[in-house]
Parts: sequence; C-alpha cells; structure tokens
Amino acid sequence: MFDAIFFDNDGILVETDHLFFRACSETLKKLVDFDLPYELYREHILVQGVGFHEFLKTRGCDIEISELRRMRTERYFELLRNSEISVFPGVRETLSKLSKKIPLGVVTAAQKKEFEIIHEKLDLRKYFDFVVDRDDVEFSKPHPEGYLLAAKKAEVPPKKCLVIEDSPRGISAAKNAGMMCWCVPTKNTREMDLSQADKIFEKMPEILKELEKN
Repeated sequence: MFDAIFFDNDGILVETDHLFFRACSETLKKLVDFDLPYELYREHILVQGVGFHEFLKTRGCDIEISELRRMRTERYFELLRNSEISVFPGVRETLSKLSKKIPLGVVTAAQKKEFEIIHEKLDLRKYFDFVVDRDDVEFSKPHPEGYLLAAKKAEVPPKKCLVIEDSPRGISAAKNAGMMCWCVPTKNTREMDLSQADKIFEKMPEILKELEKN
C-alpha cells in the first residue's frame, strides 16, 4: 500500500513538549517577568507556530530576540540532557516490525542538535534510514519541504508515502506534499482540528494493525 513511511518526532515518537514549555516559561520569567500560561503557549507554539518574540512585541516588551532564543535554547537543551524522556507506548514495537521491510524516515521541526540529544538516550535512531530536521530545510511545517525532501531521500513518489503526525501543522505539511497522513493525537492536540488527516488512531499499535491488513 505504501513504499515509505515518515514519522514526526515529538508527539509521535517521544514526549518532550513539557520540557520545551518549561524552557519557554522560565526564560520569559527571567527576561521580562512574564508568567506564561500553558494555554497561551499551546495556542502560539502548537497551533499557530508563532514565535513568542512576535507575541511579546504586541505586549510592548522591549527584548532582544536573539537573546531570548539563545537563553531558551540553552535551557531546553539542558533540560533534555538532564531529564528522562518518554517514548510513546507501542513505538518501539511498531518500528521494530517495520524496520528493514520498508524505508522509514523522521521529519522533524527539531534542530539537528536537539534531535541528537533526544535520541542518544533512546536507541530509536537505528530503526530509521534517514532524518530530515530543521537544519535541512528552509521552511518548517506546515510547509511541505521537509516531507518532499524525505520522499527524495527514500526515492519514492510522494503519493506512495505515508506520514504519521499528531498536529494540524504536521498534517498540513504532509497533505501539502501530496502524501497520505494518519494521525495519532496527543493530549495536547486531541482537541485541535485534525480533519485533514486521512485516518485518526488512538495509539501507535493501531497503525501497525492497519498496515498489516494490507
């Protein structure tokens, strides 16, 4: 049915969103004494994909954007190194059964260094033929560039590729690339508009069962 499968990283393979939120929250508190509600973070980062520097401008906060990003990134990397990172249930089993049978790739909005810090702990990288990260592309999701590059790396036409995503921006990127997209929402994305997805599943093992039907 498919000749290649591409996975998002955070929200599909691993759970790190809580650490990124903490890094954003601590940085904003330190720099501008702003208490960041999770719902505001969710709307700007997860839904709109808008950086907080734009939000702070509307609040009249005078802050050096590069300093904000530097401090947030340093704190986030520190949290990644020193915190336990969870792999979502069923991921290892699914990847183990699919690996070597079909080309597998990761397409992530994470920077290369961020991805490496996460996966040096988890032993998931061995299942994938390649990774497309934020440093490999000019445009991030919902732009299709990352998934189109993945199809090129896999040497598979986009229409024969399956994408596994958890968020509206990721789903849009896959559909904009002309690919089939199945969604496994998290507690953070479950209430978002996921209607662009071709199928929605509760857990990763359900995807494996669906693939085995074909």
